[in-house]
Amino acid sequence: MEIFYHEIRRKPEVDAFLHEWNNAEDFIVCHTSGSTGTPKTIRLDKSKMRKSAQKTIAFFSLKSGQNAALALSCDTIAGKMMIVRAMECKMKLHILPLCQNPLEDVVENIDFISLVPAQAASHLASGSTLHTDCTFLIGGAPISLDLEEKIALLWKNAYQSYGMTETYSHVAIRHINGSSNNPYHAIPGVTFSTKEGNLAIHAPQLLNTTLVTTDIVELLDVSTFRFIGRSDFAINSGGIKVHPENLEQRLGKLISGDYMITSAEHALFGETTALVITDKSQLPKRKDLIDSELFNHYEIPRVYQAVDFIAQTENGKIDRVKMQETIDANAWNTLL
Repeated sequence: MEIFYHEIRRKPEVDAFLHEWNNAEDFIVCHTSGSTGTPKTIRLDKSKMRKSAQKTIAFFSLKSGQNAALALSCDTIAGKMMIVRAMECKMKLHILPLCQNPLEDVVENIDFISLVPAQAASHLASGSTLHTDCTFLIGGAPISLDLEEKIALLWKNAYQSYGMTETYSHVAIRHINGSSNNPYHAIPGVTFSTKEGNLAIHAPQLLNTTLVTTDIVELLDVSTFRFIGRSDFAINSGGIKVHPENLEQRLGKLISGDYMITSAEHALFGETTALVITDKSQLPKRKDLIDSELFNHYEIPRVYQAVDFIAQTENGKIDRVKMQETIDANAWNTLL
């Protein structure tokens, strides 16, 4: 693996990972994102990291000598695994700046890169026509419908990943083609089942036991599913379950900026859907939400609250646990 630094200030970070990778231990230390609670420190087996990398290499038909790009922090599993993939495949690894548009000044032809949605959106907004043939692996946070449509229009090889630190990065991939109904497909050696609606991951080469997640899915077969939302974030509105992630994705067609969906107390339904937003100028009218035909009766927010910021985890997910400390349960306003 050859390394090319487009941001030399990242060299200590990369060197630290390579030092840990090459030490005598058979594991590395990694931290979970903390999007559902307190971040955990876990040990990841180096041999399983290699197996995960090999599965990605096979899935995308990556070749020795191609250009991979590291645009994510080495503190994340996505960043660590990009380095491991480059080593396993003997690729050239370009270390890019940690910023919103890491590809901005890159003139070399990049064949493979992982980005979070915000980075993908920034690169598309720049109007650049470079790297359109690159394979983009996008993950870490949900992709709005608006962004998905833009990606599908301009990037033919863009994919959304599903996975977590505990699964050594992704275990399923979906092609971004402009349709949110396009399902996730398992990478080689991985199968799925459900337990009470929650996705269960069977990956004997990566996991010692079946991993039951808190993700609600529509299981199409043992290797294919559609993501619906997190069971621990579901809103129970009059007995109807509303999944914030799914609703937030569709709201992206109508509003921009930072926002999130959560629950508020309701005298009749117990809970109701609530919108938290940072820019009140983006506040939608209830009639417009109804007329859009994107939402059912229970999904349309009845109340809203303006906040200074939406807290995020390191990899760009909404930090719903921290936001519960920010939201004032007595400060809801009626959405007109």
